Amino acid sequence: SQVLGPEVAAAAGGDFGPEARRLGEMTAKLHLALAEGLGTELGDAGSWADDVDTQLVAAGLDRAVGAALTGALRRLDRPGVAIRVHGDYHLGQVMRTDIGWFVLDFEGEPARPLAERRRRRSALKDVAGMLRSFDYATAAALRARPDEAGYGAALGGAWRARNRASFLAGYLGTSGIEELMPGTAEGLDVVLAALEVEKAAYELAYERAYRPSWVEIPARALEALLGVEGISDE
Repeated sequence: SQVLGPEVAAAAGGDFGPEARRLGEMTAKLHLALAEGLGTELGDAGSWADDVDTQLVAAGLDRAVGAALTGALRRLDRPGVAIRVHGDYHLGQVMRTDIGWFVLDFEGEPARPLAERRRRRSALKDVAGMLRSFDYATAAALRARPDEAGYGAALGGAWRARNRASFLAGYLGTSGIEELMPGTAEGLDVVLAALEVEKAAYELAYERAYRPSWVEIPARALEALLGVEGISDE
């Protein structure tokens, strides 16, 4: 979707772009504090790719659909460092107050074993979670307004794209965060895309088990991220 200006985003119910940027800045500061307080280790791109494969299979998909992306991930020489992350980072886990954003609930994804939730991962895992949350927020709003399907979808896409861009600008523009990131811009794109796929596959498995009427949201995201068709039809 095209990233449109604040006046168009406002037509979607409000311009969240400036807040998304501040949320990105706060998230980066959170990761820097976690890295300093709990330590870092060298990122393992191969292990992260294995995690993506495992989650695709858990969602009922053939790992081959992600082969191009996980292959690119495995080939990275400098995937960034691994830190303790929030692990289940989305709009429902943050709170806006008069003095800024606060983060809630550091328990991680509830469906995962405790040992797995405590593993150090790329800080981009949390970034991917928040980007997926913008997609869910958009989809939930559109489901509530089915009579505006055409215009609403275009406006929703603009809202989502604006907030993704704003959040990433705030996050990546925070001083010091580059020390946690992959060594190249291409590497950052690969790691982030892979972690978005992993998160969307987790969502797909969850929705199939507990909320089948919402399966289309992560399924369509996976189709877009992986450049495939038919997942939403399964």
